[in-house]
Amino acid sequence: MDDLMNAFGERLKKIRNDLNLTQDELAFECDMHGSHIGQLERGIKSPTLDTLNKIAFGLNIPLPKLVDFDTYVKPIPDDRKNKFLIYLNKLDDKSMEKAFEIIKTLAK
Repeated sequence: MDDLMNAFGERLKKIRNDLNLTQDELAFECDMHGSHIGQLERGIKSPTLDTLNKIAFGLNIPLPKLVDFDTYVKPIPDDRKNKFLIYLNKLDDKSMEKAFEIIKTLAK
């Protein structure tokens, strides 16, 4: 199992580096903590299916490609607008209004 965890960690790190993301940036995209990404990359922790799904979403690659160790898939640059909308949909009405005001200010 350790070999598999290490192989996954190396793969995750390569894909993350190819996207020029820090561990914290990837963690934000995955709705995870940065230390968890580091533990996965070092093979210390074994990812759950939920974690794998979050990582695939954060990297903008299909889940099967994330765990296909025989094939390297160059990640597609993420579509920030779509991800932004997904994050917005998670907000309650009060937080949505705050986000709207921030975006309005930034857009000026």
